Amino acid sequence: MTTLILNDRDNVVILTERTKAGTQVVPDGAALAASVSAGHKVARADIAKGDAVFKFGYLIGYATDHIAMGEHVHSHNCAFGDHDTDLPFGAALETAKAAV
Repeated sequence: MTTLILNDRDNVVILTERTKAGTQVVPDGAALAASVSAGHKVARADIAKGDAVFKFGYLIGYATDHIAMGEHVHSHNCAFGDHDTDLPFGAALETAKAAV
């Protein structure tokens, strides 16, 4: 199993393949409670309720509950909220290409 992190600011990792329940994705993190599909997020550190969630260096939402390190991050514990939406199209494209 491999994970993807494109920016040091990210507090989640992206699963690159379907991962079975009981798998520990993040060292010292909780094991997954259920299987999680490729492309989904897992917390790489504890995220407090109300804290911002960052993926690929961008704010993608806010924790609606405490999210433990290693826990699946999705619509059950993360929601959209007010944030700066003035991002130029493709602004980080070269950074993303270099990371891949």
